Amino acid sequence: MSSRILPEFELLLPESIAEAVALLGKYGDEAAVMAGGTDLLVGMKSGVSIPYVLGISEIPGLRYVDYDASSGLRIGAGATLNQVLASADVKEKYPALWKSTYENGTAQTRNMGTVVGNILRASPAGDCCCAVLALGGSIVLEGPEGRREVDIDDFWVDYRMTARKPDELAVELK
Repeated sequence: MSSRILPEFELLLPESIAEAVALLGKYGDEAAVMAGGTDLLVGMKSGVSIPYVLGISEIPGLRYVDYDASSGLRIGAGATLNQVLASADVKEKYPALWKSTYENGTAQTRNMGTVVGNILRASPAGDCCCAVLALGGSIVLEGPEGRREVDIDDFWVDYRMTARKPDELAVELK
């Protein structure tokens, strides 16, 4: 049953990737990462209880959509679906991804929701997941051991389960 009232939680707002990784190391599975929050908040309103929510909105440098002919497309973890829609390069060179962001929810959802967040939900209902799977790519994770890339074919391990470790932050889709 959905309600308009969220369960109690502590909001953590790190100001750097290193601080976010440290907080994830401290709280592990008790923390949920929130970029746009479009899925997370719905789940919490439906009764999912999470003691800590780690918002990435204060971390600089995560809201980008960049294309380079030699290295391809890079989407930061904080880039909204509307940022992807606004990219002429995505529309021209990655039309399946562009269309999946266009079809994703409402205009309000696209203003908040992120492609990386959509992928991290690991749901077959994720609008961007099929396009990313067809196009290929990898998720870049930052953890206490440094950065690692996980090929999208290896990233989803089960329904709503990914290869991201509890102390890692997804920083980019490339």
